[in-house]
Amino acid sequence: MKIITLDRIFAGLVILLGIHVVTTSIGLGLYRGHVPGPGFFPMASGVLILVLAIALLARSFLRDKAITSDVIAPATIAVIGVLTVALVVFVFAAPLLGLSIATFILMVITGLLTQEPDRRGRAFYTRLILASAATAAICHVLFGQVIRIPLIYGPLGI
Repeated sequence: MKIITLDRIFAGLVILLGIHVVTTSIGLGLYRGHVPGPGFFPMASGVLILVLAIALLARSFLRDKAITSDVIAPATIAVIGVLTVALVVFVFAAPLLGLSIATFILMVITGLLTQEPDRRGRAFYTRLILASAATAAICHVLFGQVIRIPLIYGPLGI
């Protein structure tokens, strides 16, 4: 598959994802009084996703012809596809699992798929799990408790 084709397909899918994030965040409530509500940051993220995906799509039509002939390896396309599916599943799983758990899982999947196989080992897996857990926990404390932005919680209250 050519890079240009993959760029256009990916941009189209990400545009759809951005539209879903924006429309869903409106239902969560953007503000509660003068404080950002649970839909505020998803709305901001959704708008950024849309803007960047539209820019990617526009760039694919304005690209230099020399670049459009490059071909991407099937294994790379598979990784991009799995990461895209993981991101879409994250959007739908966050309300079910809670934002922190869904973020942790997404970070682990992303780390596993993007790390070079020859660098994997016990230390890699340990660092990946610790970094993913720490990032999810720090974001949970920072946004949920320090800034007091209502987060999406799952059945476990996390």
